[in-house]
Amino acid sequence: MRPWIAVAYSAPVAAATAVFLIYPIGQGAFLTAEHNILMHPFHMLGVAGVFGGPYSVLCMVPW
Repeated sequence: MRPWIAVAYSAPVAAATAVFLIYPIGQGAFLTAEHNILMHPFHMLGVAGVFGGPYSVLCMVPW
């Protein structure tokens, strides 16, 4: 397997890990998540990362 293929296939694994492992740790649990999830910083960072890559994540930082 070429190295770039391994890197490409690791992206969905990293995303799934973030959603199903890291995020619940930050929330305490899946079932006790905030009701206003759209304003949660982890959610905003995740959306920015998925739709815009690193540049949009940097744009969220209040300079």
